[in-house]
Amino acid sequence: MRKTPYSAIMLPTVNYKPLAEEIVDNLTDLEHDTMRHLCDFVDGMKEILLQEKMVQLPELIVAHLCGYLGFLTVAELGINEATRLQPKIIALLESQAKQSYEQFLKFLVNEEKTTEEEKKNSLETLRKTSPGSIAVQTARLGRVIFDAMEELNTNHRLDFYTKQKQTELFCPQDQFIVLLKKATDKTTRDWKNRLPMLYAINQTTIQLGWLMGYFSRMDRKPPKIYLEYGTPCVKLYIGFGDKFLRAMA
Repeated sequence: MRKTPYSAIMLPTVNYKPLAEEIVDNLTDLEHDTMRHLCDFVDGMKEILLQEKMVQLPELIVAHLCGYLGFLTVAELGINEATRLQPKIIALLESQAKQSYEQFLKFLVNEEKTTEEEKKNSLETLRKTSPGSIAVQTARLGRVIFDAMEELNTNHRLDFYTKQKQTELFCPQDQFIVLLKKATDKTTRDWKNRLPMLYAINQTTIQLGWLMGYFSRMDRKPPKIYLEYGTPCVKLYIGFGDKFLRAMA
């Protein structure tokens, strides 16, 4: 079955057309593996937050994931190339968030779709009209995030009478940076000798943009708040990641 192509907006030298035309579906592999890496990162972050008795909101989860994107970029490309690409990454993130929001707003099941048949048709149309398999991967990633937030909330409630009020919103930095390094190393190992790492960075950007649009559809508001939380973290962890990696070296 012919898939809806991605838009022409990509990072420099990234071209998905040959991937989609190959007999071995490397594009689907890229989409699925990117989603899986982000799910693994959410699981790792959840374990830290459980220990810290912290709760999270969707926009904060997105901010953490954008931190991973920034760290991955500088770890793979170096500070000069990462800094040069930063505006293009932000532009790609913004364009995909807008496209995702419009797609999910138009086709995702809503209160007006009351019958099971209507729901099924709506979801099928969304899948067919979205690029590649990105709608499916986004829904899977969103489910993992919702489950993680529910577990964090439950953990927080269980300790309600013995814990002091939460004052921090972001994952503790000393533990977060270790998680970033571990996750980035795994991504590099998984993609070594498969595709240039810029493809993984590109797809991570696309996936996070679609995640922003997906959550924004739930809020019934354009993805402005998610971009305001997320895009500064891309820049922050390009710079912070470079300093950390230099210190390690």
